[in-house]
Amino acid sequence: MTKIFLNSTYQNNNSLEFWYINKHLDKNNLKSIICWLVSQYGGQRAGAVLENLKRLGFEQAIQAGVSIGAGDITPPPIRDIFVPATGQRVLGTSRHYHLGQLTGEEKAQQAIDGWFSATELLSSAIISHFNNFDKISPIHIMAFSGARGNITQVRQLIGIRGLMLDPIGKIITSPIRASFREGLTVTEYLISAYGARKGLVDTALRTANAGYLTRRLIDVLQDVVILQIDCGPLGTEGCFITDFKDETGNILVSLKKRLLGRVTAEPLKIGKTTIIRNTEINQTLAKIIAKLYPNGVYVRSPITCGISLGQLSRNGVCQLCYGWDLSLGDLVELGEAVGIIAAQSIGEPGTQLTMRTFHTGGVVSGQALDRLRASGAGRAIFPQSIPGRLVRANGGIIGFILYEKCTLIISCPNGVRTNYEFPRGVVLLIRHGQWIHPMQELAQTIDEIQLNRIGWQKRPYRISSQFSGLLYSRNQNNKTKNLWILSYSRFNQKTYKTTFGLNYKGDWFGNQSKTGLSLEFQHKNFGLISGLDTFQINQKHIKLRLEPGKIVENSIRSGKNLKKRFNNDGRIRSWSRQKITIQKIGSLLTPQSKKVSTYYGIRIEPGFYLGELTFYTPVAGDIVQALPKIEAFFEARSYQSFHRGLTQGFYTLIKLGFSQYFSAMSALRSTQQYIRNAVQLLYLEQGIYINDRHIELVVSQIGLIMLTDEGKKLSELDYNQPLTLITVCEALFISSIIKTNPIYEPVIIGITKAALIKNGFLGPASFQETVKVLTKAAIEGQEDRITGLKESIILGQPVSIGTIWCNESNYLTLS
Repeated sequence: MTKIFLNSTYQNNNSLEFWYINKHLDKNNLKSIICWLVSQYGGQRAGAVLENLKRLGFEQAIQAGVSIGAGDITPPPIRDIFVPATGQRVLGTSRHYHLGQLTGEEKAQQAIDGWFSATELLSSAIISHFNNFDKISPIHIMAFSGARGNITQVRQLIGIRGLMLDPIGKIITSPIRASFREGLTVTEYLISAYGARKGLVDTALRTANAGYLTRRLIDVLQDVVILQIDCGPLGTEGCFITDFKDETGNILVSLKKRLLGRVTAEPLKIGKTTIIRNTEINQTLAKIIAKLYPNGVYVRSPITCGISLGQLSRNGVCQLCYGWDLSLGDLVELGEAVGIIAAQSIGEPGTQLTMRTFHTGGVVSGQALDRLRASGAGRAIFPQSIPGRLVRANGGIIGFILYEKCTLIISCPNGVRTNYEFPRGVVLLIRHGQWIHPMQELAQTIDEIQLNRIGWQKRPYRISSQFSGLLYSRNQNNKTKNLWILSYSRFNQKTYKTTFGLNYKGDWFGNQSKTGLSLEFQHKNFGLISGLDTFQINQKHIKLRLEPGKIVENSIRSGKNLKKRFNNDGRIRSWSRQKITIQKIGSLLTPQSKKVSTYYGIRIEPGFYLGELTFYTPVAGDIVQALPKIEAFFEARSYQSFHRGLTQGFYTLIKLGFSQYFSAMSALRSTQQYIRNAVQLLYLEQGIYINDRHIELVVSQIGLIMLTDEGKKLSELDYNQPLTLITVCEALFISSIIKTNPIYEPVIIGITKAALIKNGFLGPASFQETVKVLTKAAIEGQEDRITGLKESIILGQPVSIGTIWCNESNYLTLS
């Protein structure tokens, strides 16, 4: 019915050809249709359709009357099974930790990984439950309409809240297992308060950081305007554009999407047709170029624009280097203030997304590890031997990394066989002949973790003793070792009776072996061992050989295939016919390192320093954590690696015999493109795509030339201020006058410094360091030509953009 109403909206508009829409119209699809309407029919005719769409939306929303009632909140049945099973599986990691098989951080990571996977699977189960049983539920309609809400909020409502964040972004390993429908316990309410507090703190405090970044971008870009149609021969090179990929090779932004709205910088051969240079790339042409040139092409860019490289009069870019106006789908107009648009486009997502934590309540969200799970139960069969080796995978799990691709067959009891293909580099978590349960994890990638909004933070971890005793070590393998501490407190000694009971459960008993039987040894002090395929008993009496001083490693073997398990590791203190006294041992898994204590046999007390190790702990990588990284690139912090690469690249080209101009320009452009890609990746990790041209406008303003001591003779010319930082074109222009080659090197300065060294003094003085800027301007007798937007507003003059710029074109030419 909605499709009929919606298509009638287009049919009733006589100015458009009628066409029928037969697809689910969420926010993204509606955006695509609006863009298509604007490009095909223009803004005026598309505006009439949008008016009808707005009226249709209001009318249908009033008649629908969608609301939420308690009866609409029905959790899927699998929730009651899945959540307790995950809790038991995570609880099992504590036993491995106490045995010294896991470090504390690996135990925490396994807990985080297990609950994160559980919430993802539960989210999929909720979607499947709605699609199959309750499609017209108000919750389903609202959450999946694309207008408001998402699956994360629905999961908290009817599934589980899951893992939470503390105020500094660290993940709390204890999840909230309840949903809002059933209510939270007191403990869960306190844990939930962490996330709520983080949302309030981020909204109140972190929004200021995003706003300050926007202000700095505005100041550095406020005078960047479209000045002319073509910048001439200086901007002919362009930038190389290809698919934007992450470190693992996954395509984040396609070449087709990046090419849309750009202008070609070189002729392109398409069949028998040649696309000349300076051709606008529309939707159709972008699709063809991406198909014929998958490795990328050169396009015009603000980074290589001749105007931005060093025009002495006014800052700006040309039409062809900028490309389309993204709001109109056509070539940008002369006089357009593209700098202000770029600054707002980069700063606005940071301002808005700081409140994302507030809306989701501090719940961890993202994408789970790349894993493969079994679709059903069966026996695992590998048809052939597989080359590889054992590795310690994510969270301390022992896996088998594949050197070549392999095939796994899971044979079900009903005779059905399922084949799985694993590529090279995958870590297998199962063995040949192992029984596989439904949804059991079969393999995972070798990467430690690949979460969209979860990062890793490197930090040292201090290892200290939790109790007193004697310290000694036992090597597990060539990479790890166990530090064991014998506790001498008499309260930590355990006593076991020496009479062991053997109970057999089965239909057959004898002195022969039989496959498929299960033996269970039962005693109140021991655990159970079952599920043995074969077991052989050749004697009626089983003896345990124990001696005082012997280390009991949680089990004692005597006879063939017999294992008795104790609750704790320990050293046998005394032994008699009536009892065995075992001294408790605590163990810590530590790597072989010079930072771990090697003084064994000494008596230690609680809190004794044993060593230090470095680990990576997961933290929430939302926009709040990404903003300082983005700011560090824009401000060109000294610890950023691109500074060293810029200098090394410049002097490498000089040693190869290239000119100073070519070396400086090549090093600058490669570094600017590196910064563009790094900032783009930080935003894409948050699910935000910012057009490359906006970031390119920023980096074009922060790449300059720094004169060395020999080159400072240029400042002796009749200029208003010492030319310490200039552009390459200015250096070429001045050297042609004084007939000498200045010595300089390329540098990347921050946006704050770039705003303060702009021509004039009104703009920098209104930004920051007002007294310093005005004092320097007064001493040096500086002039301000009032070319920027801020200067015009301060003096109450019309800003020189848009139609006013067209009327003042003669003034710009004279300048």
